[in-house]
Amino acid sequence: FDAQGNLLYSDILSFEAPYLGTFKKLNLSTASVSSYTAPEGIIVYPTQTPVFANNKWWFADCQSNKLKSVALPSMQLEEFPVGGACSDGRGLLASTPDGTVYHYGREDHINKITPDGTASQIALPAGTVWLSALNSTPDGHILMNIAVDNGDDTYSNTLARINQAGEIETYYSHVQVGGEDAIVGYSMTMDEDGNTWVGTYPDVEHADILPLLTKIS
Repeated sequence: FDAQGNLLYSDILSFEAPYLGTFKKLNLSTASVSSYTAPEGIIVYPTQTPVFANNKWWFADCQSNKLKSVALPSMQLEEFPVGGACSDGRGLLASTPDGTVYHYGREDHINKITPDGTASQIALPAGTVWLSALNSTPDGHILMNIAVDNGDDTYSNTLARINQAGEIETYYSHVQVGGEDAIVGYSMTMDEDGNTWVGTYPDVEHADILPLLTKIS
């Protein structure tokens, strides 16, 4: 949602390459929709969910290996080179109410870009294999679901958050036997009582997974 309460979303025009799409704004009061065509050369992958911060769409461009933003309504484009913008055509993005954007693309860190354009990195815990989820909560917490290799043929499904010091702290970990593909949880949030809700659902690589909503108190 933007500051005026409009719903912002991306619409994929084609599920075949080059996956061109549009950015859209829905006025919930009038039900009117405004469309903004992605700039030429911009690829919007169907496996990505862009985020909206500082009146800009933010998304990972897997072809150029860059994090990009498109301002509305001018459609002015900005680029931020990052290592490993995507993994398997998927880059994880989240933003906080102050306009700070967080990005993960299968590296050993999370990229952080503040509203003034300052970029920095937050190191992930040792043994991190990948992140399956990176989400924000309404009160500004950044949550993540981390797959950690324990080095003994087990993996930990680890829930963590970025604390006020800007560091990643773990608050739940569950050890399971199996490869990294067994550790999934694609969306998550935290309610007002401090409970974490993790959503798991089937996708192209995990078609046999049953939709599941898990609550961690």
